[in-house]
Amino acid sequence: MTLFHPAALLVCWLLFALAVPFFNGLAILVGFLLILMVCKNHLPAWGRLLWRAKWLLLTLFLVMAYGTPGELWYGLAWMPSIEGLYSAAIHALRLILLLGSLAALFGRLSHQGFVLALWVLARPLRPLGLDADRTVARLGLVFDYIEHAPPKGSWRHFLEPQTETPNVLETMTLQIPAWKMPDVTLPLFVVLILSILLSLP
Repeated sequence: MTLFHPAALLVCWLLFALAVPFFNGLAILVGFLLILMVCKNHLPAWGRLLWRAKWLLLTLFLVMAYGTPGELWYGLAWMPSIEGLYSAAIHALRLILLLGSLAALFGRLSHQGFVLALWVLARPLRPLGLDADRTVARLGLVFDYIEHAPPKGSWRHFLEPQTETPNVLETMTLQIPAWKMPDVTLPLFVVLILSILLSLP
């Protein structure tokens, strides 16, 4: 069980996700060190996210490398610019860092904890017309389907006669923990750390 309120952890991740696009140089290095400290028990999950995003990373790198004007690498016409390579590397590292933070988040939160966090954060948006209960319920059903879905490549499963009633989630009960002082101070501490990182060259 996590020591912090699920909504507090989600707020911290959202703050980090908003700050990552502005990380440069040393900030990215320090960010990787922090994520490795937090995500040391979830490195396999980080690796799986990176593997799934490999084509996105490659496409991002090529688009940024060849789409940024500047001095050609070794002066060859078919090579990307030096500025493009630097920009592509920075953007790729930012995305890798973001995926690491996502692995750390889901390593701390269960599916139910993530749904609870979204519900808590969505409740203040009710005056704007957002139905938090219905939205969170649909998300919970999606998570339940993913958890109980047949393994990849088992499309024949749907052609076989069903001898058992599928385990379908019909009701959802959320146990809402009370906010404590650490749940308030944690996002403030994250804001302080991110402010320091954004001030680095």
